[in-house]
Amino acid sequence: MGAPAFAYAVILRAGDSKADLLSLLPEARRSEIETILDSLKHVEPDEVQHRLKTLRSEQIEQQQRAVESRTGLHLSQVSPKLRVWLSRPF
Repeated sequence: MGAPAFAYAVILRAGDSKADLLSLLPEARRSEIETILDSLKHVEPDEVQHRLKTLRSEQIEQQQRAVESRTGLHLSQVSPKLRVWLSRPF
């Protein structure tokens, strides 16, 4: 999970345990996440959730393109269940 996605999840789900959660991270990673959190402190939760959904959609599309380039198979030609399975990061 990238730093922005992690920061979005912290905003949406961590609540009072944010400091405890961040303390588990290595210093460099914690600093990166704290910088992102600071830049998002005035953003409404609905907007954060929208950004997270957009980021996740972009990640899925990127993963699907990677699968298509490795296999030569267009995912539109396979069943939805197989498409989801093939698009999962390993």
